Amino acid sequence: MKSLFLHLKPPFPVLFHIILSSCFIHFRAVLCNNTEWYTSCTNLFNCGGITGVDYPFWGGDRPQECGHAGLELTCENDIPTIEIMDVKYRVLEIDPNNQILRIKRQDFSINDICPENFINTTLDSNLFEFSSGYVNLTIQYGCPPLNIHVPAQLICQINRITYQNCYIIPGAQGPGTCRASIFFPIPSTAFGGISQELSLLGQVIERGFEVRWKMDSTLCNECRNSSGSCGFDLKSNRFTCLCPGNQPSGYYGCVTVSAYSELGVVGGNGAALVFRRNKFLFVHGFD
Repeated sequence: MKSLFLHLKPPFPVLFHIILSSCFIHFRAVLCNNTEWYTSCTNLFNCGGITGVDYPFWGGDRPQECGHAGLELTCENDIPTIEIMDVKYRVLEIDPNNQILRIKRQDFSINDICPENFINTTLDSNLFEFSSGYVNLTIQYGCPPLNIHVPAQLICQINRITYQNCYIIPGAQGPGTCRASIFFPIPSTAFGGISQELSLLGQVIERGFEVRWKMDSTLCNECRNSSGSCGFDLKSNRFTCLCPGNQPSGYYGCVTVSAYSELGVVGGNGAALVFRRNKFLFVHGFD
């Protein structure tokens, strides 16, 4: 932990005590909030077959301070879901060790690949990346009729509109001469079979696809090793370590107050003031 120590003798004892008193009032409020968040963030997200989920995710009994803002999990009728770039996905599996999320689009089913809204599957590149082994597949809806036999085609009734001549093509494509289109990832080994037998597409969609979240787990592991609970500072938009009892929370992990000072610690806004007799220390790295 990087620290900057300033040793000063207060020139104005009265003013110093006023500042000290006001700081302790603020610090008590900070500790109260930290203790509340620490307790809440020890809760785990459980829904259907997905259980024991913690940082960097939040949702359910875990308030927003317990995970990254873009990683909210919801539970609807025992079905865990997550929304990514305006598309809702069912969560099929979470692998925290490899930071892998396996998901499938909620607007597709094994027997229905006619979504109400034509929104492509894309990721927030700051949070996710596709796992290897996937390629994009495009469905084009309402295309001009072709004069050749195309095995992979379908008809969709969407919002009372009939889309004739719907085709699947490889890659991430736009509608072209068709009325609409949508693309999403499938295993690279699956396209050959789908192009010959469209009924296989529903089965492939049901198995979902994998994405990897990019949050660095190093700080969270250090936090847990110091008996802290991993959280997220909404003001500074960064990781924070939430600490139990009368310990100030911060970026680097939990350290007991007694380890710093015989008198007390004043914390908040990314720093902690540690008072010892008539001097004080400024310790960088606490929230």
